[in-house]
Amino acid sequence: MKRNSAIKMKGSQKNSLVYFFWSIRLGVFIPLFSMLLGACADRREGCFDGFASNYDLAAEKRCSDCCTYPKMLLEIRHRAIQPGRDSIIVFAPATSTSPAVFSTYTDAGGNPFAFQELRFYISNFWLINTKGDTIKMLEELPVFVPLGLGDTLRTTVENNVQIIANPGPFSTTTFGTFRKAGDFTKLRFTLGVTGLANKSNPARYALGHPLGAPSNFVMYRSPVLGYNFSRFVLQRNPGNASPDPIEILINNSSNLIVIEKPISVNIPQGFGVNVIMRVDHLLWFKGVNVKTDNVDAIAAKVVANLPQSFQLISVSKSQ
Repeated sequence: MKRNSAIKMKGSQKNSLVYFFWSIRLGVFIPLFSMLLGACADRREGCFDGFASNYDLAAEKRCSDCCTYPKMLLEIRHRAIQPGRDSIIVFAPATSTSPAVFSTYTDAGGNPFAFQELRFYISNFWLINTKGDTIKMLEELPVFVPLGLGDTLRTTVENNVQIIANPGPFSTTTFGTFRKAGDFTKLRFTLGVTGLANKSNPARYALGHPLGAPSNFVMYRSPVLGYNFSRFVLQRNPGNASPDPIEILINNSSNLIVIEKPISVNIPQGFGVNVIMRVDHLLWFKGVNVKTDNVDAIAAKVVANLPQSFQLISVSKSQ
């Protein structure tokens, strides 16, 4: 009896030791596991892309579609420069309570004139680096080009076109995402609409796109002729009951104007580009006589004057 009792005691002791052992292991493991889970849950989430403006060096976990990228920005200072006078251009059409107000200027023949409307396209806004590489925007634009007989070509082009319409003292616009770093030596842009975009169907663009409504109401001509690159309405008899307006249209690929400006700027990784230019709109009409020149002669003189009217003020990095 004593032997059997002893054996039972040993069995009980063994069970107690096993229980004690597992209690210690679980007591250590469970808190440790909880700590690990907490550490995983607390891992900092962020953008891993060094070209993004919100790149997070301290992030431990890649975020889902949270990266934001810097842009190519353009600010234009619109001016009308005459001897001893540097002024803005005023576009104030008549309303039910006030008459129209337009800035009045003098042409080469001494005749007064005023800008009633002023619209033009800028496209292919690019920087050129020291290797000669053209840095384009990342965004793509679906275009639909009518081919005749109900057939349409659907393709994509770089979404790099903006319209400037009846501007105030300043206009600002964004051309797209800039995802490049390095040293840049040239700024290049085109006045007009190029390639397949010029032949595309404006009805296919979202409302507010520069090539769609409402811009296309006055800038688009036809699938064959494409867009007007620039459109001006001048008053040849400003301030009178009959202001004698004249419409000037610039179009056709032969009148596309590519402007290139030398620059010297370094854009670090993760930064965008901010370009500031000044445009002397009176210089567009250098040598024009609004009384004696016909619309074709005026358009030809404007095309010849346009490159000199754009003055580059600065190119710098932007966040």
